[in-house]
Amino acid sequence: MTRGRITPPSLLRSHGYCLMRVIRLLTATHSGVALIITVFVFFSGCATRVVHEGTVPQNYRPSGAKAVQDMIGTVGAINRNSPSSYAADFYVEGASAKSRFKSVGVARFDRDRGLLQITFVDYIFRSPIALFFLDGNSISVFYPIEKKLFLDNTSRFNTADYTGINIDFNILLDLAKGMIPVLPDYKVREGLITRKGSGSILIIENNESIETISFNNAVPDKLLFINKDTRDKTEIYFKKSIQEGGSRFFNMLKIYGGKSGLELDITFSKVQLNKPVKVKTIKDVKIPPDVQIIRM
Repeated sequence: MTRGRITPPSLLRSHGYCLMRVIRLLTATHSGVALIITVFVFFSGCATRVVHEGTVPQNYRPSGAKAVQDMIGTVGAINRNSPSSYAADFYVEGASAKSRFKSVGVARFDRDRGLLQITFVDYIFRSPIALFFLDGNSISVFYPIEKKLFLDNTSRFNTADYTGINIDFNILLDLAKGMIPVLPDYKVREGLITRKGSGSILIIENNESIETISFNNAVPDKLLFINKDTRDKTEIYFKKSIQEGGSRFFNMLKIYGGKSGLELDITFSKVQLNKPVKVKTIKDVKIPPDVQIIRM
């Protein structure tokens, strides 16, 4: 067994490594799968705007305390009622500075058991190329073609170690759980509402980051995270959602990675919410004896 941060050169050169980057972002993410449905792209011509630090759209005005509480309450309600389980197929299309890639797969999530399973399948040959498992705090990523198994933990998982892209893992993890990522220990910086229309904006911050949550018709549709030290930005766009059993699931997302240049566009289909689902763990996978195990 190998210990330490290892990125095999063959993965760096291969299409499989691009998918490795996706799986870790997506795993974090989902909207696990939600994470899977992300695109790193900034759309400037939308009905409402994500507010970048130091700018306030001219068509907005201070919202007042009640509107701020309403926005906080909306996000809290979505997160409290997030799916207890889900099963979905997904399609991922993305791009980095050097390549473009596509993948399809399946995602399974069980909140009560703390399990998340994401399987990436080759877009052309339909063979498994990457399997991601979250079991409590343990993370396993298996590449059957590369014959490598990475073992990690939520407390130390760093997306930059896997992808070279500095995106907060907790943001991706919340998305994977079907939740709206919210900064921990935050304080409200500002609330804004449109002078015309139904848009509103909530800006919160903690010691490390600033988060902007934009709403359209009282539903979150865009997020912006800015790291105060590095100035790195992550933008998330909720393009479409479904509601079932009291839960809202964002089944079409776009995410923009700022300086990283990574773009992901993820769409979920055949979504089933709050129903019994079988979620596999790494223990359910037959690992060949010649697989290299890398403990992160």
